[in-house]
Amino acid sequence: MPVNPHYHAEIHPDGYYHICNRTNNRELLFITDENRRFFLQQFSLYTEHFLEQHSWSLLPNHFHYQVKAKPYDYVFDRISRFSEKDKTITHRGFLAGEISFNTLASRELKRAFQSYSLSLNNQIRRNGNLFYKRFRCVNIEDDEQFRKTMVYIHTNSIKHGLSKDLDSYDWSSWKEYTSRKYSPINRDEVYKIFGNKQAFLQAHQVHQNFLLEKWKYDL
Repeated sequence: MPVNPHYHAEIHPDGYYHICNRTNNRELLFITDENRRFFLQQFSLYTEHFLEQHSWSLLPNHFHYQVKAKPYDYVFDRISRFSEKDKTITHRGFLAGEISFNTLASRELKRAFQSYSLSLNNQIRRNGNLFYKRFRCVNIEDDEQFRKTMVYIHTNSIKHGLSKDLDSYDWSSWKEYTSRKYSPINRDEVYKIFGNKQAFLQAHQVHQNFLLEKWKYDL
């Protein structure tokens, strides 16, 4: 079956994207909370030099990230500052102009997911590919799609019956928006795309109520 190009968008500087994947045969992606923390850590470790996170959600057998690719000059400068021992062949190729931004991004994301897969496979003595296929990457083309993607990601735990409201699920970026604690997420940029913070909260509340009402009638 041919690959749908919609799900494998190229990653370009300053672009917005929805990245997600699920496990083979819907196996568990996380066994413990430590696994979840390690997944978040590895994703940030391998991507912070070229991606800015806007939202994320970890579910039992899949994950979602909403991200913005950083400007080309920023990424080039960050990678050029890596120590020689930390520069990979991909990094050197990018700096030499031999590897595109998209190739750099794709390989770094692959490294992040492979790092987690290897760790989990070692932990549970599992062999083979953890993920079903290559990660999906959808281009977010306008503000409306941005808003819908974020609300979808934050309410995904309700959709799958894992929580009854946004506040009761610990493994999404929702609480990074509702807490006053420091977060690397540029909340002001996100609020601006929604209109303001109140509009951001209202959009989530409306969809949460829709899902809860749907659940009530589906039971």
